[in-house]
Amino acid sequence: MLFRSSGHGVREKSELYFTGTDSIRKRIISTGVRFNDILEIIKTGSGIRKKILILDCCYSGLAAGNLSDEESLQEAELSELAGSYILASSPSNKVSKYISTKRNTEFTEAFIAVLKEGMINGKEYVTLDDIYEKILRDFRARRQQGMEIFNPKKIDNFDMPSFPFANNQMFVKLLSFRDSAKGELTKKNYKASAGLLEDALRFFPGSPIEEELLELLKNANFYRNLHGK
Repeated sequence: MLFRSSGHGVREKSELYFTGTDSIRKRIISTGVRFNDILEIIKTGSGIRKKILILDCCYSGLAAGNLSDEESLQEAELSELAGSYILASSPSNKVSKYISTKRNTEFTEAFIAVLKEGMINGKEYVTLDDIYEKILRDFRARRQQGMEIFNPKKIDNFDMPSFPFANNQMFVKLLSFRDSAKGELTKKNYKASAGLLEDALRFFPGSPIEEELLELLKNANFYRNLHGK
């Protein structure tokens, strides 16, 4: 199950509330949606083994275990949510970074970038931890450039650390290199095939198909030397 919320979050009495178009700040308890109510539905209303919650709103760290001693009850409740992974865009006492000229928050922008661009890590899939660590690195770089931005938070109750969340688009590109090289090899364009394979090995070191690429490169170079092309 994937639950994603992107919008306004309000902190009230050490709890996180999501706001709607008709929410009133002074009456947020009665006009907002309490995160713990959603959490209770998830805990009691489904037999789904894997539960992924991605929260992009101010104070979303309240849902990710970034809590004070007085708030340990909520932390305990989250720890009991077996098979869950919660990724929050901000600490419990901070707002999420949003630039009005952009369509998305900085967190969502970084999250989408990982899904669209992939990662050069040799993996066929990206995991939630891959995404989390990549966002941490991106935010660290933005702070070094002078941006005031806070790290996302997470709580991980998964029993599968390498659970694949999405295809790694960099790996998809690697497969494209391989298939193009095979096509050039079939057409007896051995130099072009070798060039593609060399690029693939250079750009994607340690990939799961490295041995296959090396064998293809060996064949391409053999026929290239044999036929001189």
